[in-house]
Amino acid sequence: MRKILIYVAMIFLVIMVVYGLFFSFDKKQTEQKVAILPKISSIKKKVSDHLKNFPNVYSTDWNLQLVNSEHEVSDQEINLEVIQGNFQLDARIIEKTEKLLEAAKKAGIPLQILSAYRTISYQEQLVKKDIYQNIAKGMTEEEAKQQTYRLLSKPGHSEHHLGLAIDVVDQDYYQQHGAQLLPEIVSTSKGALWLKENAADFGFILRYLQGKEEITKINYEAWHYRYVGEEVAKYLMLNSLTLEEFHKKLEQLGRQ
Repeated sequence: MRKILIYVAMIFLVIMVVYGLFFSFDKKQTEQKVAILPKISSIKKKVSDHLKNFPNVYSTDWNLQLVNSEHEVSDQEINLEVIQGNFQLDARIIEKTEKLLEAAKKAGIPLQILSAYRTISYQEQLVKKDIYQNIAKGMTEEEAKQQTYRLLSKPGHSEHHLGLAIDVVDQDYYQQHGAQLLPEIVSTSKGALWLKENAADFGFILRYLQGKEEITKINYEAWHYRYVGEEVAKYLMLNSLTLEEFHKKLEQLGRQ
């Protein structure tokens, strides 16, 4: 009888130990789950806030067409209108561009457009000329092409074909250097600094950002501005995003 009681006591003891271990493990798991919940809630809130501020647009919108070394301009007829002399732009952005120029003038920094809409044939002329100049400097043909395509887009792959982009500097710079674009000087000019701060209010973005050359495949250009609309422009400038990065976000959201 005594042996039976000892066996029963041992079995009871084992059950209690196992139960204790299980309870402790289950309690630990519950505590971990409770600790994770706020983190999940925080992540959901961040995602929600991000989407709340994200522009309600699609990559197929006329003002968001992506044109770069990998994306050729689509074959479309553009209704062009003249601005500031003989330059042409898509008629839909003429008013916004004029307001941009007027605002800069009121700020005491009148701007001068150097380039706007370009035909593919004109882009071909620019590219060939630049390649020949690089070869004349002693580069091989391949080196000359690589150098040219860091500064100029291939024909058919330039944003200027859209009529939505302008190369622009302030008139002080223009009077001193004409149409010659010197990156170090343009980037610190009054016009470039004013545009960087105010262009988004009129729907324009600094298209080729410094430090994002590997993404855009174009060197930093303080003079090249592209119209994307006010909402998108403010979002991109605020978050220091390129149009390429924005299109990736649109793809992730299924807004193709």
